[in-house]
Amino acid sequence: TAVFEWVDFYVDAVRGRDTSNGWSEQTAKRTLQAAVDAAADYETIYVLPGVYKPIDLGLKELYVVGQEGAAKTVIDGGGTNRCVTMTSSWDSQVSGLTLTHGFAEEGGGAFGGSLYNCIVSNNVAYWGGGCYSTYLQNCLIAGNTVIGSPYGGRGNGGGTQYGTLRNCTVVGNRIAQSGFGGGTYYGYAYNSVIVGNTV
Repeated sequence: TAVFEWVDFYVDAVRGRDTSNGWSEQTAKRTLQAAVDAAADYETIYVLPGVYKPIDLGLKELYVVGQEGAAKTVIDGGGTNRCVTMTSSWDSQVSGLTLTHGFAEEGGGAFGGSLYNCIVSNNVAYWGGGCYSTYLQNCLIAGNTVIGSPYGGRGNGGGTQYGTLRNCTVVGNRIAQSGFGGGTYYGYAYNSVIVGNTV
């Protein structure tokens, strides 16, 4: 019977190489998606400070960790792509990253999964400007926008839609057209501050 051990992966936007195995800081991969593709379920990807392109975890259940926190580690959607796409299961986790400038139909910053100690800012979507169907804990959700569906109907949840928030701050999010929930829509919020959001 084969025995497999979990492996930690490292990503360094400055000094990494995608041809490296990614098993240490010295042999870090350069792009986050390369590490995601190489990792197996329940493995951890440590992300060194830098700016990274969007990632899609597919059906994998992974842990993506910004080593020095959200202020120094950024996933930038470039205004054209969602920052992080995860399985709808909350077992996929991203922590200590900023998700910004994402764009998607559902959740410009994140879809599915769980976010811990993250900043979700300045993303745009038709539904759930910052996040859609995501669990968030100790996060700042700020300055995200729902622009409304081009297919008709309302766009809801300027900050989040169909999510659960714990110890989060939701501020300055908005719905640009008609809709409900400038801060959050159709979800749960525990011990969170939801203020200054507009419809």
